[in-house]
Amino acid sequence: MLHCWLLHHGRWDGAARELGLHRNTVRRVVGTAARVLQVDLDDARHRADLLAALDALGPENSGSRD
Repeated sequence: MLHCWLLHHGRWDGAARELGLHRNTVRRVVGTAARVLQVDLDDARHRADLLAALDALGPENSGSRD
């Protein structure tokens, strides 16, 4: 879900639509991931680093529906 949200440039509605979830569900899960990872997702560098890391894992490990 975090990967999808990052691919949608932090847009809740776009990620929710792609995942078939309510936008508040996406917000809650992404917020939980940010706390667990101890990363500030308001920082573009952190988002870019996470996106690169998740892309490197490949679709079977990143949790995306690619």
